[in-house]
Formats: sequence, structure tokens, C-alpha cells
Amino acid sequence: QVHEVRPGDKRLAAYVVPRSRAQDPEHTITQLDASHIQHWHRLSDEIYAAPGPATSPTFNITGWNSTYTGQPIPAHEMRNWVEHTVANIRACKPRTVLELGCGSGLLLFRLAPLCTRYVGTDISQRVIGELRKQIGLHLSAPGQVELHHCSAEDLSPLPAEMFDTVILNSVSQHFPSIEYLLRVLEGAVSRTQKGGHIFVGDVRSLPLLPGFHSGVQLHQATAEMSRGELARKVNQKLLQEEELVVDPAFFLALQQHIPQITDVKISLKRGHDQNELTRFRYDVVLSI
Repeated sequence: QVHEVRPGDKRLAAYVVPRSRAQDPEHTITQLDASHIQHWHRLSDEIYAAPGPATSPTFNITGWNSTYTGQPIPAHEMRNWVEHTVANIRACKPRTVLELGCGSGLLLFRLAPLCTRYVGTDISQRVIGELRKQIGLHLSAPGQVELHHCSAEDLSPLPAEMFDTVILNSVSQHFPSIEYLLRVLEGAVSRTQKGGHIFVGDVRSLPLLPGFHSGVQLHQATAEMSRGELARKVNQKLLQEEELVVDPAFFLALQQHIPQITDVKISLKRGHDQNELTRFRYDVVLSI
């Protein structure tokens, strides 16, 4: 509308009123979520279709690139990351496992031999097909592993059974919203046995996001760049952030929303490697 600040000084004013989640039509949220998930679906297929680093089929780190350099994260750093993650999950004493977003099987190949049942899901049909081939070749008891092509939110294709451990490792950053993450966690809780655990790993930290983007931009800066220009680039990246970043306080607040959660353990990523995985992410274990 036109707003006259003083006689003769007319300005065009616009007002934005945020609409609460309760007022927002549910189908609109679902459409936005579906569009975002479809984007990651296509991207995942493209990543796994491209030739990756020359590594073992049970250690396929295709797509794990450094934001600092754009180059693949060194294999020895990825091995450290995988070993520390597996150790954290083994502390939960898993026997029957549901992994939502199993990818190329970095965790599956190391945990499945210790379990009596391992069910994995992934949004990429391509990665599920390739993983089935590798399981038949590299696991001594491939029959104990079952794979499904579905999203993390849709558990309907899975067998109606309960698991003592549910894993969501390095997938939350690809979710479209915190509401979507909440729905996934509600579904995970519904499939977890009493006394079981949900491991949410490699979560990108919201409080550490400014430090992350500052580090990346500083690494990529030229010697001639001023501090003011560097600060503008960091702010621009913060505004353009496309992945989901989560404050650890969200997981503590989950106990109020999902009463089956009896304990929440949040831990920093372990490791001495100076990369974005160890410096700006954390793990969460929810006890049910």
C-alpha cells in the first residue's frame, strides 16, 4: 500500500505476516517436502552413477567431497570417520537393525555380520541395486540382510517388525525441513523395541554453521580479499544454505514431544582429522 511519511513523501510499503504451521495447509508442506526429496533422489542417482575413487566395493565413498576444496575427502580420513561411527553404534549392542538411508553400505558391511537381522532402505533405486550385488559377493550370510527402495519417512514397504537399533546416519542434512525430520523420528520410534536405541549420526550443527562457512570462505579467499568482503561472502552462504542444520537442543526437546524417548545422549564427532565431518557435526543416541 502507499504510505505517506510526510506531506509529499509517499512510499510503497509491504507487510509480511508469517503463517503458523497450524494455519498452513498440510498438502502445501507435503508438496514442498516431496519436491525437495525428489531433488535429492535425482542427485543421489547421479552421484552413484559417476565413477568414484578406486576403493573397495565395501568402502564406496563416492560423493564424499570436501566443501573446502571440492575434492574427495582422503580415504584414510573417511575410514577414521566410519570406524568411529561403527564404534558408537556397536555400543548400543545392535542385533536387529533398521538403517534408514543405507547408501553404499559403509555401515552395513561392518555391522551386518554382528547382527541377526539387518534391514536397509535408501531413496535411490540405483544404489539399492548395486548394494544388493555387493552384499551377495562380500557377506558370508547375505540372507540376513534385506533392502528396500523407499524414503526415510515412508516405512510402509518394510516388514511389520520391531528393531532394537534404528540408524539414520548422515542423512538428516538432506531432509527438507525440521518437520520432516520430526516425522522420520516418529516413524523410527514406532519401529524401535522397548529398551532399544535410535542412532542419529553426522548431524550438521546449527550453532557451528557460521564457523563452518567462515572456515570454508577463509580457505578459499585470495590474499587480496578484505575482511569486509570475506564477511559478506560468509553471510551470503549462511542465507543460501540448502542443507538442514539442527541445533542439539532440538533433540533434548524431543522428549517432551515423544514420551517413549527416555534418554538423549549428544556427543561430538571423534577424530583428529581436520575436516568438516569431525569439526562441525555431532551424533545423537535416543534411548526408547
